[in-house]
Amino acid sequence: MYRIITLVFLFLIQHTFLRAEIYPRYNHAGYAAKATKSCMILSDENLSGQQWSIKNAGSAIVLKGIFSISISGISEHTPKPFNYEVEFSSLKQEGVYIISIGSIKDFSIEIKNNPTGFLIPEMVGFLKKQRSGQPILPDNKIGHDGDNKCRVYEKKKSTNTSWDTAKTERYVDMLGGWYDAGDYLKFTQTTAYTTYFLLRTYEEYPIHTHADEDKKALLDEALWGLAYLLKTMPDDSTFIIQVGNAADHKQSKRMPYDDALNGSRPAYCDFSPTQMGLTAAALALAANIFESNASLKIKSKPYRDKAIQIYKKAMATNKAPAWFEEGWEKFYSDESSYDNMELAAVEIYRLTQDELYLDQAKIYAQKAGPAYWVSWGNLNLTAHLRLLQYAPSIVQPYITTDLTHFNSIATKNGNIWRLPHTYTWATLYSFMGVASSSMVYSKWNGGTSPYQRMDTDVLNYTLGQNNWGTSLIITDKIPGSVKNIFSQMYTLHPELSANGAIAEGPGDKKTHDELMKYFNIPKTNAFESFNTTSVVFYDYNSDFQCMETSIGGMADGIYFFTLVNNMYGK
Repeated sequence: MYRIITLVFLFLIQHTFLRAEIYPRYNHAGYAAKATKSCMILSDENLSGQQWSIKNAGSAIVLKGIFSISISGISEHTPKPFNYEVEFSSLKQEGVYIISIGSIKDFSIEIKNNPTGFLIPEMVGFLKKQRSGQPILPDNKIGHDGDNKCRVYEKKKSTNTSWDTAKTERYVDMLGGWYDAGDYLKFTQTTAYTTYFLLRTYEEYPIHTHADEDKKALLDEALWGLAYLLKTMPDDSTFIIQVGNAADHKQSKRMPYDDALNGSRPAYCDFSPTQMGLTAAALALAANIFESNASLKIKSKPYRDKAIQIYKKAMATNKAPAWFEEGWEKFYSDESSYDNMELAAVEIYRLTQDELYLDQAKIYAQKAGPAYWVSWGNLNLTAHLRLLQYAPSIVQPYITTDLTHFNSIATKNGNIWRLPHTYTWATLYSFMGVASSSMVYSKWNGGTSPYQRMDTDVLNYTLGQNNWGTSLIITDKIPGSVKNIFSQMYTLHPELSANGAIAEGPGDKKTHDELMKYFNIPKTNAFESFNTTSVVFYDYNSDFQCMETSIGGMADGIYFFTLVNNMYGK
């Protein structure tokens, strides 16, 4: 009798296990041999006590274990009641491995050399397609050639909501630059941000073997941004912070070469230290890079001169930051300029070795302090890390305060993905910014850092190890990647390749709910059951919170993936 009851009990357990739905979440691009490696198992049923194993290509078991208790129940980070991590960092041999979990499901992961190196050229290639003022596929017509004569507008009052044509009628040539996102606006703030991080990538690229043409393409894109930045201050009375305005969002979908606003787009002028500081930083970095390269040295002087001119003008005017604002549309409002001006001062110091700029950088650093945030508008970590070798006693406490803050978020109970930043709009880009900062700090610290795992956690999350099991970069080379970018150009011409585009990614549910009326997402979809009370994601080209991409986010990704490849490639 006892034996019968036992057999029935074991049958029920096995039957329950066989019916369990599990959702393996792993890096679809593959894991670098030297990196920390693990995958997540989301489950509707309790798997505690069940065995897992990993087999090599020859079907030999190379690693096995037993699931302990679930690391988290349903939380803001996961919709499933049971969640487990399979750790396999000890596997170093390249190849395809099969992970088995009881009798439920097998799936494969791959370990290989530099599994993500191919993404950087794709990302740079996508950014190139966002250029304004050059021929655009499929018709090879020039987009917004009318930007070569933009009428200048100035603030009527001290507020950012009141702009009018300049008292002295004048026009500026703002042809070029990049379209910021899925629309056709151009911002000095994000153009400078993008150019700066392309140049920082160029400094790092390559440590390992890459094709020369890839590095050339990276430099070519940085030069495109620099050419636009040189135009932002055509004379001592003008600094352009933006081209185009809210009218762009009131037009129907159109290609850049079919835009009714072409030839009438305004250029907004203000001596705003946020845009001027970041522009000066990018130009000074370019001058420094080019001066140290014999074949590029001839290009350095215009960047040097313009960087110093813009920085000194920002110092002299000492104005509050400005941005264009109309109704509910507030474009790239950055209320603190201390981080931008610190970055400009330290880059000009690195260029000139003039101690005056170093002293100014230290003063700005102390005013900036920690930010507890990373984004295009919060460059505190970037500026402090750049100043670190010159003023460690001042900036290291700010750096560790910020990184410790982000690490506390990553290690909080329930955060199974170990994400270092709270959910917001374009969260993925902030994840990358934090992780890049942790890698730079680790390198300065001799290769060791308590924050070091942030890089692989963000990398794996980006490439499919997330709630939805979806790689958040459009590419034909990674299975299960997103496909539906929010972009007028790609909506009108879906035949065009958007490979390399990085989605803005999972966003906070509160904001997404407020905007849902614009998205037209079907109630039944493949993503819904993996969203939580705090974070959502949808791969639809109508969803501009999740599936738009921005040039600043592209720069974040290009820089992040380069640092990762340098750290874990051969």
